[in-house]
Amino acid sequence: MKRLKKDEARIKYEIIYDKACEYLDSEFQKGLCEFENDKCGAAIKFLYGCCKQYKHKLFAQLIPWNKLVICEYLENKKCTVQCISCKLYTCTYLKKKGIRFRAKDIEILREFNIIQRYIIDRSLFVPKEKIMKRLIFWR
Repeated sequence: MKRLKKDEARIKYEIIYDKACEYLDSEFQKGLCEFENDKCGAAIKFLYGCCKQYKHKLFAQLIPWNKLVICEYLENKKCTVQCISCKLYTCTYLKKKGIRFRAKDIEILREFNIIQRYIIDRSLFVPKEKIMKRLIFWR
């Protein structure tokens, strides 16, 4: 398979990335998370739902002074970056309902190789521009 030039790859990957985000947005607009009064459906108790992250990401829950903070990209209850990894994230509440999203399960994302799909699945709270750089590097 011929390796794409950097500019060609950027254009192709951005189209794929945007289409996948549109698809995921449409899936979540069906009310999968059951948001009510800005709280997710997991017993209607988690304010801001999945938009919380550990302050110190290195050891996540292992550091005693580590606490959950609101994602820096969440402003006025809206995400300001188009992060496909956040859109793919499936919490235990949704998994119990039989709902799960992974890059390998979305047809358009199968255009990416296994390393790129791993990056897409694991880059939570990362802006699109940084994810795109990683995808292009591993083309």
